[in-house]
Amino acid sequence: MALDQALISFKKLFNKPHTSPNKPLLANEALNVGFPASTFHIFAEAINATPPTPFWANDGIAEYVRLDLTFISGTDTASGRHAFSLSLPSNYQAMSSNPKAGTDPFVDNKVFYTTSGGLQVVPTVLGGNAYTPVLRDGSLNVIPPLDEREWFLYEFGGIVYQQTPPATGASLLNPAHLDAWIYIGDMADEVVGGIELVNVVPVGTQDGVNATFSMPGGVAYRQDSLIVMLNGVSYDPASISKVGPAYTSFQIIAGDNLPNASLNDVFTVSFSIA
Repeated sequence: MALDQALISFKKLFNKPHTSPNKPLLANEALNVGFPASTFHIFAEAINATPPTPFWANDGIAEYVRLDLTFISGTDTASGRHAFSLSLPSNYQAMSSNPKAGTDPFVDNKVFYTTSGGLQVVPTVLGGNAYTPVLRDGSLNVIPPLDEREWFLYEFGGIVYQQTPPATGASLLNPAHLDAWIYIGDMADEVVGGIELVNVVPVGTQDGVNATFSMPGGVAYRQDSLIVMLNGVSYDPASISKVGPAYTSFQIIAGDNLPNASLNDVFTVSFSIA
């Protein structure tokens, strides 16, 4: 049976993996593997041309790891087992020099598809052919890319699918490991920032006019992103003096139509990190 590339592509558009030839409809697929569109899951750092080796080596962006594969229940047919999920090995935290090891999702036995892109295999479209992963069976024999079983890897979702299983049941001939580079660098949201902080600043006895307020923790905001509200009501941005060059404070200037603030009033500030 030929690999159904059209069905694989169609399901991928709807965040679904193709896990069985007996599952032609989207509704048949229970798993969501995500789609790489959010800044939380887009690589912010360029992949180096030369991948780090041997196992457990990393360059701060990619790390070379032998990943585990586990059969996904319900994806078998009379022909055998078709879909397998990637996970970090049980000794990941003990062996890895990744500074993020021990922090979710870089923890022992973490299943890739449950992270919605938090764990990803570096795709060859970004790293080049040097980053081609190696699939192995239960005896650690290499399963070639053009093997007659016709297999496919979802790098983002962390699922390996084989169209024609080599045996039925829990055979050692099935995929068991993937030697691959995982991305450990920063994601786009960690670099460009997102509208992620909402801070409440007590007014106290001030009426707000000509009062200067410092951002909590000295965090800097992007100049064009600051929104100041009193009790949930936004004020004319022209009335807010954005104090640079660090932009770690702001001043509400005279002429604003602010009511006199009481002890129960609060300023709410939303902003993007600079």
